[in-house]
Amino acid sequence: MNFLRWIKRFTGQQTSDRQSQRYRRRLMAQVLEDRITPTMVNWINNAGGDWDTASNWSPAQVPGAGDDAVISQTGITITHSTGASDSVNSVQCSATLSISSGTLSIASASSISALTESAGTLTGAGTVTVTGLMTWSGGTMSGTGITNINGGTALGGNFTTLSGRTLNNPGTVTVSGNSGYYLTISNGAVVNNLSGATWDYHNDAAINSSGTATFNNAGTFEKTAGTDNTQVLPLFTNTGTVNADSGNFSFTGGAVTIGGSGFLTSEPGTTISFTGNLLGSTQNADQFNPEGNILLDGSGSSSSPQHLEAMSQDLGAVAAGFTSNFVYNTLTIGGSD
Repeated sequence: MNFLRWIKRFTGQQTSDRQSQRYRRRLMAQVLEDRITPTMVNWINNAGGDWDTASNWSPAQVPGAGDDAVISQTGITITHSTGASDSVNSVQCSATLSISSGTLSIASASSISALTESAGTLTGAGTVTVTGLMTWSGGTMSGTGITNINGGTALGGNFTTLSGRTLNNPGTVTVSGNSGYYLTISNGAVVNNLSGATWDYHNDAAINSSGTATFNNAGTFEKTAGTDNTQVLPLFTNTGTVNADSGNFSFTGGAVTIGGSGFLTSEPGTTISFTGNLLGSTQNADQFNPEGNILLDGSGSSSSPQHLEAMSQDLGAVAAGFTSNFVYNTLTIGGSD
């Protein structure tokens, strides 16, 4: 009797070898999808330098699509100026990043201490938060991602384009310099001037639009310098303050709504004009308090007129023959005639 059979008999196991084989299970290997952990690539040139120089990084390679680029040095400038198209997973930058040529695509959440863009393209699906000053004088921001400009922004110089991307301003944007400058919002891009924020024109520059373009103002949108016209072409929604202290604002992107706690104010000698409807109503006279001119110069017709919703001040006792102090109605202004 062989040893295996003796053990089975001794332990009371009567299962035959054939029966034992019936309960055996075949082991199989399952192929899993690739799971690549991003590689950290660290900046090592303490004097600054160009992004696309491999020797500036450790390991000695320009960060790629699967890499996290880490720049921990402060007080230096990293330039993206060679015209190359680079893609990274993320960027954590304590220095100033200056884009003047080429394309930098960022896929995931990133933080940049200070950003300067004079040409080239910043793109990608990632949320890029600029914690310090952003200076944007040229070039494009695109992609499906978000740019948060938390530390203030200086706009001006050449033409800039926001294409498909969302730009959130919780601080102060100052537009200055060349009055021929304009920001183009295009391809579904959205600008959010958040509550407590300021978007201030110091010149006569414009906001252009191409395709679907939206500017949402929950803060202060104002013009404090410049003597001519600042044209605003995107669809503009106001729940904050629109204020003309100098020159003129011209809203040509459709209806402008003074909603909720929204304000519309201006100083003597200024003009705020609308080619679309001016909508909204309030019982607070301070909310609709233009000391300058309000011009409705749309090209309405009898079948599709331009509208102004009445905004009024409570004048006290109800006059005889009236049922209330306020009439929230629509005043129709038809065409140029």
